[in-house]
Amino acid sequence: MKKANIILWAALSAGLLLAGALALLLFLLPFPAARWLVDYLARDHHMQRFSAQFYASARLPALILGGLATMASLASLVFARRAQGYLASLGRASKKAALRLAGDSTILFKSTSRPSLWLALAVVGLTLAALLARLPFLSRPMQHDESYTFVTFASAPLKEALTDYNLPNNHLFHTLLVHISYVLFGDSPWAVRLPALLAGILIVPAAYGLARRLYNPHSAILVAALAAAAPVLISYSTNARGYTILAVLTLLTWSLGTYVRQKANAAAWLLLGILGALGFYTVPVFLNPYGILFTWLLLSALLGDTGPAYPTRWHFLGWMFAAGMVTVVLTTLLYLPVFSVSGLHAVFGNSFVESLSFSDFRQTFPGRMLETWQEWTQGVSPILTICLVLGLALSLVFHRRISAVRVPTQLTAVVWLVPVLLIQRPNPWPKIWLALLPVVLIWCAAGWMAPWLVFRRGGEDSHLAAAAAWAAGMSVAIVLAAGAVYSLTAGPIAAQTGPVELSVQYLRAHLVAGDVVVVSPPDDAVTWYYWRYYNLPEIYIQPKNQRFQRAYVLINHPFDQTVEQVIRERGPDIGFVRLDSARLVQSFGADDLYEVAPNNEALDKAFGAQ
Repeated sequence: MKKANIILWAALSAGLLLAGALALLLFLLPFPAARWLVDYLARDHHMQRFSAQFYASARLPALILGGLATMASLASLVFARRAQGYLASLGRASKKAALRLAGDSTILFKSTSRPSLWLALAVVGLTLAALLARLPFLSRPMQHDESYTFVTFASAPLKEALTDYNLPNNHLFHTLLVHISYVLFGDSPWAVRLPALLAGILIVPAAYGLARRLYNPHSAILVAALAAAAPVLISYSTNARGYTILAVLTLLTWSLGTYVRQKANAAAWLLLGILGALGFYTVPVFLNPYGILFTWLLLSALLGDTGPAYPTRWHFLGWMFAAGMVTVVLTTLLYLPVFSVSGLHAVFGNSFVESLSFSDFRQTFPGRMLETWQEWTQGVSPILTICLVLGLALSLVFHRRISAVRVPTQLTAVVWLVPVLLIQRPNPWPKIWLALLPVVLIWCAAGWMAPWLVFRRGGEDSHLAAAAAWAAGMSVAIVLAAGAVYSLTAGPIAAQTGPVELSVQYLRAHLVAGDVVVVSPPDDAVTWYYWRYYNLPEIYIQPKNQRFQRAYVLINHPFDQTVEQVIRERGPDIGFVRLDSARLVQSFGADDLYEVAPNNEALDKAFGAQ
C-alpha cells in the first residue's frame, strides 16, 4: 500500500470522525448550550446566523449526517486494510473517469455541427437583429419586480444576496450575475438589465441549434428569426429577472439531450447535469422544462429510440440517473447557504409556491392561461398568430416525416405537465412559462415549413428543395419586418421617462429638511430604485417614527389608490397627518403627487414639542 494512500485514508477517517462527533455533540445539546458552544468557537464569539430557527430546521439532517459520518469513520478504522484498498480503487477509477471525461469533452466539441458559411452568417445577423430590436427598450422605466430584485438583493453583499430567500423574487443565479454587472458598470437600468439582455440575445443561436437537431436548417433559421423578433422575448430581455436565463438553459439542456440520446458521452451527460443545476439555482420553476426533457429521454429509451452507443436501455437509463443525480447534488450544494440562513421552508413552503385547493386551481388556471396567451401574442399581428398556431398543429401531423426523433417533444410536454400541474396546483403566472416559449416557437416553425419539406422530391438540388429554401427566406423576412415595425413604433414610446422617475426628479428639486415621502406598492420598489439612482438620502423615504414638516404622498390611479390608503399602508401614523389638507402638487401620467400637512399637536405629544 502506498504511503500517500495511507495518509489520505488517515486524514479522511479523522476528518469524518471529527465532523460527525461535532455535529452529534452540537445538535444533541439543548439550543442554549449549543448556542453558547458555537459563540465560544466563533472568532468574534458571536455567531448571529446560529438562530433557534436554524437550529430547529437543521437538527434532524445534522444528526443523521453526523451519525453516518461517525459510523463511516469507525468502520474505516476497524476495517483499515479493506478501507485503504477501496480508497486506492477509488483513486484509480477517478483517474480513469477523468481521462474519459477529457476525451469525451474533445469529442463533444468536435462533433458540434457547424452550419454552412451562409447559414452561419444568417444566424450571426439574426443575433445582431435581436440586439438591435431590444436596444430601444433597454432604457424603459424600471418595473416593480426588477427594481425590488436590485434594491433588496443584487445590490447587497453576496453573503446576504445569495442567502436571503424570504421572497422567491430572488432568482439566485441571476442575482449573482446582476451583482457582478452592478460592481463593474454601476446601477444604471442598462447595467442592471445586462444579464437578462445577454441571455435574451443568446436565445437566438440556442433556438437555432435545438431546432436544427430536432428538425432541419430551414425550420432552424425561421425560429431564430422568431426568437429575435418576438415582442414578449424582447420585453423579458429588457427586464432584470431570471426568466431569459431559464429560456437559454432550457434550449441548451434540450440540445444536449438530443445529443446524448445517440452518444454515450460522459462530458455531455455531465454538462447536462451542471446546466440543470444552474436552471434550478435560477428559479425552481425550471422543473417544468427539465422534467419534460427527462420524460422525453425516458420515453425514447423505452421505445428503443437511442443510439447504438448504449448496448441496452438500462445503460442509457444509468447515464440518465447519473446526470439527474449531478443536478440534484449540485442544486442542493448551491442552495445550502439559503437553507442555513433562510431555512428549508423559505424555498419549499413559502406562500408563493403553496398549492391551491382543487377548486381554486380549477377556477384560476383558465384565467392564467388566457393571460399567458395574451402576453405571448401581444404586439403580434393576428395573421402571424394564426400561422404560428397552424404551424404548431402541422408539426404534430407531419412529425414522423420532418423530425429526426421518434417521440414528439410536444406530446412529452403534455405527459409531464398534466400530472405535475395536478399535483402542484400552482398559481401559474405567465412568467413561469417563458422558458418553454422558444421551444413552442421551434414547434411552430417546424410545422410552418413542413408542407415545403414533406412533399419535395429528389435531393437538395430539386426545385421543391429550392422552393423550401425560398419559403424559409421569405418567412424570415416577414418575421423580421414585423419585428422591426414593433421595435421602431413601440420602442420610443416605451423608452419615455416613467411617472415614478418623473416624481422622483420633481422631489429631488423640491425636498427640504423635515419632508417625508410616502409610497406603497406597486410604486414603492421603483421609487427605491430611482431614489438610490439619484443619490437621494434614505431618511426622506422612511416616514415612520420621525417628526416631519410636510408629507409627499404618491398615489397610483390604475390601482385605485387614495391618499389615506397609501398613508395607512406605508406612512406615519394616520393621526400624525391632516388628511383634509391634502392638495395635488403634480400629476405624472398614472401617478399623482399630493402634499399633506402634519398634525403638529399629535406630533408634539409623540415626539415632544419643538
